Amino acid sequence: MTTESWPPDGRPSFETLVGHSGWDEHLFMGHRVFEELLGQQSWTQLIALSILGRTLSEHELRVARRVAEVQTLADPRIPPLWVARMVATEGRALTGVACGMMACDKGVIGPGVAERCAQMFLELDAALKEPEDAAPVGRWLAERKAAKRGVPGFGIPFRGRDERIVAITRAMKAEGHEGRYWRWCLLLQEVAEDAIGIPPNIILAYASLCLDLGFDTEGAGLFANMCTMHCFTANAYEGMKQRDEVMRRLPDDWVEYRGQAPRRSPRAGG
Repeated sequence: MTTESWPPDGRPSFETLVGHSGWDEHLFMGHRVFEELLGQQSWTQLIALSILGRTLSEHELRVARRVAEVQTLADPRIPPLWVARMVATEGRALTGVACGMMACDKGVIGPGVAERCAQMFLELDAALKEPEDAAPVGRWLAERKAAKRGVPGFGIPFRGRDERIVAITRAMKAEGHEGRYWRWCLLLQEVAEDAIGIPPNIILAYASLCLDLGFDTEGAGLFANMCTMHCFTANAYEGMKQRDEVMRRLPDDWVEYRGQAPRRSPRAGG
C-alpha cells in the first residue's frame, strides 16, 4: 500500500491511503480496482475494506455478511427509517437515506449505539481478562448498571426478547465462530436476566462481532450503520415514489404559531 500526498508542490497537503486514480487502473486501499476487486469482492467486503484497510478472510467475511443480513429490519415505524421516508417524500431518495442514517449516529437506538457497546466490551475484557466464567461477568454487569455507567446493548422495546440476537447466535454457532469478544457476548447474554433484569439486544452481538473482525470502536459503529443502508434505501425510495401527503404535511389543527403578531403596514392603516 502506498501513501499519496496532494498537491505535490509543497503547499499544505494531507496524506491518504484511500485511493489513487490512474489512466488505465485505479487503486483502492492499496488494491488494483480492475485487477483485484472487480468481479472478486462483495459489497460487504468492500465496506469492510474501506474501514479496516484490508480484506476479510473467508470466515471473517461470512461473519460480516451475517452481521449485515440480520440487520434487515425495514419497518417504517422505526424512527430513523421514518425520517428517511419523510425526507425522501420531497423528491430525492438519496437525501432521505443520508438523513435517516444520520439519525442513527450517536443515537439511543440502532447502530449508533454500537460504538459505545464496543467500548464496553473493551472495558470488560480489560477487567476480567478471560471470557470463561459467567459469575464474575454477572457481577461486573450489575456493578456497572448500579454505578449508572450505562449498559448499551440491553433493552428491547415492546417485546420480551430480540429475535435478531437469537438468530445471529444460532448463525454463529453454525459458523463455528469462537472469537474472543463473541465469547464475552455469550456470557453477557447468559447473565443478563439475573444481573440486571434487562434482556440483551442485537447491538450487543454487532459490537462483539465487529471487534472480532478487527474493527476499532469507531469502526464498529460505522460498519454496523453501513450494514443497514438497504433498509434506509428501501424506505427512502418507496417514500420518494409515493410522496404520501401524510408524510409531507401535518394537519392544520396540529400546528400552533408561537411568536410575534404579524406587523401591520402603515400604508394599509392609512
